[in-house]
Amino acid sequence: MAFKLTNADLKQRDEMVSSIEAKRDALNNEISRFNDAMEEQRTPLEEALNELNGAISDLREFLDQKHTELRDQYDEKSEKWQEGDRGQEVYAWLDTFDISLEDVDLELPEPINEVDDVEGVDAVEALESEPS
Repeated sequence: MAFKLTNADLKQRDEMVSSIEAKRDALNNEISRFNDAMEEQRTPLEEALNELNGAISDLREFLDQKHTELRDQYDEKSEKWQEGDRGQEVYAWLDTFDISLEDVDLELPEPINEVDDVEGVDAVEALESEPS
């Protein structure tokens, strides 16, 4: 038995390598379409995120403002009133305004890189037909 790749073997190898290259090109086309669609949707997604975070910020400012106003009213009351039952209730209630409202933080996906080469295909393509 000779240690040799036949012409039929070489033809089959070349066809398989060509098939891999064609499928890689098809994958890259799909990656490009995917990236384009993702980029198209990025702007409305970022706008929606900014609107949500703006609304959260508005609520945070409202709570801070109301807390300050109510705390000022509380501070204007007499020490006797503050130490009484109603004053203690109001003081405890004012503490409930200490709420942490955090902005929503999304990590948006990055575009997918196209596939340049399939590792090892070049080496398969360069195989000699027989030992030298």
